[in-house]
Amino acid sequence: MRKIQEIITIIMSTVLTLVSLIELIPIESEFGKKVIYFLQKISENHVASVIILFFVLLFSCIAIYKAIVDIKDDRKVHSFKLGSKKFVKYFSKWYSKQGNKNIICSDMAWTVTKDDNTEIFDTLIKCSKDNTLTLFVKKSENGKYDQFTEELRSAGAKVKEAPEAIVNGYTYSTISYMGTVNSIIVRNKTIPTSGRIVFEEISNNYISGIFTALLEISREEGACERT
Repeated sequence: MRKIQEIITIIMSTVLTLVSLIELIPIESEFGKKVIYFLQKISENHVASVIILFFVLLFSCIAIYKAIVDIKDDRKVHSFKLGSKKFVKYFSKWYSKQGNKNIICSDMAWTVTKDDNTEIFDTLIKCSKDNTLTLFVKKSENGKYDQFTEELRSAGAKVKEAPEAIVNGYTYSTISYMGTVNSIIVRNKTIPTSGRIVFEEISNNYISGIFTALLEISREEGACERT
């Protein structure tokens, strides 16, 4: 429903813009008279009218299609059962992408499933060895990170303590390439999901820009620790 509303808004905005532009043409001006004359000639010629109508509809369809694609590509919602094959496959593939990975979450225990599938964890170990992984993770009550975080740090991952207020409600993962965040995963933990992991994959220039700036500030302040 949300996407339909966005598409309708785009179409209505385009139509209103065209109408507004047409209204700005002074009818009594030389240009206005030429436009009216042109439209009259077209209305008299049925073949020309059909051809022009065809191209108008064609370009309208192309514009609407592009709007739908842009909206679809900008935000994708995923839903998986925790530890399922689809869950493991998705995250293993996502963290295998080229670029620097940043994960902001409460702990890294989710990277190993209940049936001891370590595919996601192994992918992150590789990222750690390649020095492309940064973790922002909450410390436990005894002031230590969970065992999976410690193993990733030992393999080369950079680790920073995450603000508890953030990771209690949300988890984030980002992939940055050439210094710019170009893909983000966001999960809102406060929304009931019936035992499933529901999150959004976002490719938005504005949100990516904010994350890029924040991560850059973190690096400049030396917020991350290296082993």
